[in-house]
Amino acid sequence: MDAALTRRHCLAALCAAVAGAGAARATETRRYAVISLLGDSITLVYAAAVTGSNLDRNRRRELPDATGSLDRAALAATGRAIERAQPGSLVNLLAVPPSAAHQQGERFVEGSEIALPDGLVTALDKAAATHVVLLTKLRAPAHIELEHSAVGVGHLQGLGYYVDRNIGIRTVDAGSTAEGMLVAYAYLQLTLADATTGQVLRRQLVRATQVYAVASEPGIGDPWDMLDARQKAEHLRRLLDRHLMREIPALVASN
Repeated sequence: MDAALTRRHCLAALCAAVAGAGAARATETRRYAVISLLGDSITLVYAAAVTGSNLDRNRRRELPDATGSLDRAALAATGRAIERAQPGSLVNLLAVPPSAAHQQGERFVEGSEIALPDGLVTALDKAAATHVVLLTKLRAPAHIELEHSAVGVGHLQGLGYYVDRNIGIRTVDAGSTAEGMLVAYAYLQLTLADATTGQVLRRQLVRATQVYAVASEPGIGDPWDMLDARQKAEHLRRLLDRHLMREIPALVASN
């Protein structure tokens, strides 16, 4: 057989093998490990009645969630969003009990590679994950969208409620005006990383709010009293669910 022809056959076979391996990698089932470091507590933020200052004078109160119910809600919503966006992918939801890791989440994702505590690395190894989806708290200026403007004092972080007793809001439906609003908020960072190398593949920031105006609830003195404890937890879960279902598909998109 002609030597040149033999070399061409070998080269063609090698190219086909490489192309086949590339296609196999492209179609390989993704195995996701999802970690939420959001729900160790709910932060109650009372807006300070100040203007013209860059200092954050808001009063804050941490309301611990020892049950981890908000983390479970975030994990469940993320899992559903991944399965809907990528049918056939495998999703492992890794629950993390409330701990110091929840307060250090931003440090884990601040570089080009995620840097997780040993306990979480071990959990990833056991899950045999190809990709990690990490939900951590985001600290950013308060930005609350109203119908024709945006308001906010100081900074918000993670999950919680923002209370402004002084702002006057007019409701569109009732046409009434009263001072005060209660705002459910979810400020978080979504990070997709390669589970083997730790390389960050994509990041998305979520700053979600839902406004409840005192004007819509006659007889309410303190905006914090507009919802009871069960309703406050439920409204935060709904806010998380709605925005994670919207944002996660873009985060995990293959290209």
